[in-house]
Amino acid sequence: MKLLKAARTVFERDGYFNASVDDIVKEAGAARGSFYGYFEDKRHVFRIVASEVTEAVRQAVISGSATTGDAVARLHATNLRYLEVYRANAAMFGLVEQVATIDPVVSADRMEIRRQHISRVSDSIARWQERGLVKKDIDADLVAPLLVSMTSNFCYWWFVGSETYEWDRAAETITDTWVRVLGLASPERVRRKRGGSPD
Repeated sequence: MKLLKAARTVFERDGYFNASVDDIVKEAGAARGSFYGYFEDKRHVFRIVASEVTEAVRQAVISGSATTGDAVARLHATNLRYLEVYRANAAMFGLVEQVATIDPVVSADRMEIRRQHISRVSDSIARWQERGLVKKDIDADLVAPLLVSMTSNFCYWWFVGSETYEWDRAAETITDTWVRVLGLASPERVRRKRGGSPD
């Protein structure tokens, strides 16, 4: 929708507090009245734009986890997709963090996507434990939010803040940190150990 695209452009350019409905309709080349045919106010249109960004993150994580390969390869693919989507939507992520402090709807949406992400990670850890790929003493319900928080906060300071990192090295280090925390092994390595073969 033209107005939504214009709203995102204005929010990313001017920030949430400096943006106005007049700025949005001007960017869209639309009449002011047409805006109110779809949205109640600036806050309403921001909520919709923000929800589109959080949905993009959800889809990125799902598509990454569907990648073929062993557990470590799928984990790395998921992390890469998350990084790519975060980088592409960095300006909106920064605004969502800001607006969530004053808008309970944006805050609730943000917490819900976090809850879903944590749940998926916790379920993955549990499955890996069942397959002998992750240590049994790992508390999935505690480690999952820890790893999610680590990754999302790192991305915030990298893409929204002023920190600079080399892409491949950062991506590989994120996955390596997950692997080390979880003690995640490839299925091939587990089979070799069960068969008595040396590592």
